[in-house]
Amino acid sequence: MPFITLTSDLGERDHYVAAVKGALYSACADIRIVDISHQISHFDIAHAAFVLKNAYHHFPEGSIHLLSVESTDKPDARILLVKKKGHFFVGYDNGIFSLLFDDGPDEIFHIPGKEGRASTFPFREIMVDVACKLVNGTKAEAIGVAVSEYVERQKLQPVLNGNSLRGAILYFDHYGNAMTNISRSLFEEIIGEKRFSIAFKNNETVRSISLSYNEVPEGEKLCIFNSEGYLEIAINKGQAKQLFGLKIGDLIQIEF
Repeated sequence: MPFITLTSDLGERDHYVAAVKGALYSACADIRIVDISHQISHFDIAHAAFVLKNAYHHFPEGSIHLLSVESTDKPDARILLVKKKGHFFVGYDNGIFSLLFDDGPDEIFHIPGKEGRASTFPFREIMVDVACKLVNGTKAEAIGVAVSEYVERQKLQPVLNGNSLRGAILYFDHYGNAMTNISRSLFEEIIGEKRFSIAFKNNETVRSISLSYNEVPEGEKLCIFNSEGYLEIAINKGQAKQLFGLKIGDLIQIEF
């Protein structure tokens, strides 16, 4: 029974998500639909890529992931069918796939004649059709035209300069925890057992990595590597985003 996941900025107030699910159930037999998130910030492809990137690899190979988050400067973006590590992704060619994968897709197919403006609701009218064809055994090569180029967006990457590693905040979760682009593997490779100081907004500093949130008293700040292996700034039972006035893109400096 194939999994079909949905990621969008449609919210849950209106009928749109239910309409997509209804169309899927009507056209595809024996499927499981999983909502990744419909609370993506409007038109924010970086937000969508971060959420799906940290979720899709927990699903079995063969899963189909539908993304409906447009870019304001690419309203007529093509719709692509992308294959990566045994998974299928269907979404707009607006740069989201360059943010979703560290090393690019395995294969890319353009859905011919299915530009973003060809439908008032392409999520339901086009992407559902592509997903159901995949469920029914149609090969990607028969659904779209193979292409090698797609829209790419610049990623925020950590920068090493002498005894300093600089990263940035990419995402805030429901608890106000700030997730950065500094991975545990990069931290261990560069800093290892050296003494260090993590500095962020308003000269706040942390000099150790906690193993759990309750390792510090309630209301105290901490840094931790989260379940996906990225450095996170948090407050035990508090909102780091609100208390420190943090924003997406804020710099994180690690001196060692």
